Amino acid sequence: GILEYALNVDFRQRGGNGVQADVSVRGGSFDQTLILLNGVNVSDPQTGHHNMDIPIDIGSIERVEILEGPGARIFGANAFNGVVNIITGTGKSGTGSVNLMTGDFGLYKADFSGTVSTGKVTQYLSLSHSSAEGYTDNTDFKVNNFFYNAKLDTKTGQADLQFGYATRDFGANSFYTPLYPNQFEATRTLFGSLKFQGSGKFHLVPSLYWRQHNDKFELFRDNPPDWYKSHNYHMTDVYGAGLSSWFISGIGKTSLGLDFRSENIL
Repeated sequence: GILEYALNVDFRQRGGNGVQADVSVRGGSFDQTLILLNGVNVSDPQTGHHNMDIPIDIGSIERVEILEGPGARIFGANAFNGVVNIITGTGKSGTGSVNLMTGDFGLYKADFSGTVSTGKVTQYLSLSHSSAEGYTDNTDFKVNNFFYNAKLDTKTGQADLQFGYATRDFGANSFYTPLYPNQFEATRTLFGSLKFQGSGKFHLVPSLYWRQHNDKFELFRDNPPDWYKSHNYHMTDVYGAGLSSWFISGIGKTSLGLDFRSENIL
């Protein structure tokens, strides 16, 4: 991953092709690092192991912003030791790309992205699929990503709509304990947000977002013992709203903000 090369960032991949990864900043834990997608909170309340279940492929990333230290705390409790903001790119209007890759152990990957601008509206779409049989027992995976982003430029600012869906099915060989190497996990992530960034002297940035994550974890993928009665199922449902503002005066730059977030785990 890109984050492996960032100073003070510990990026630990579990499994091939980024099926699961933990991100921590300056020695903190992965539960203390806030993950943003285009400035919108996508962190998972169940576990930081699912924070990187975001519906984009590496080809959609324009840049990654990292905020570390005390300044990160303006983003809330989950930003105890840092914030990682993943920014997607749109490219020039009428452009697109198609990539195909294949390799050993049944590795296959295909992705498409394209940008279309009509008047004041710019739309970006990306699709990707990757799968492999695995380099050793129980390391197979299948990943699908869908991401859509639309931006509308107005006289008073820019409206930004994004929507994504991701699926990840993978053999979790010894992910959580080597005592049970035959683990399996399947996740589904649905995400959407709407944000407006004002362009006046008094900048206002209201936002709304929603994220639902489904996780099925199997301690025994097959041949379970008699005492193992059921797999583990979790669903997290998160919605939130925020309003931030800033203005420049003779005494410097002043910023204000309000944030509301509801986290629900079933």
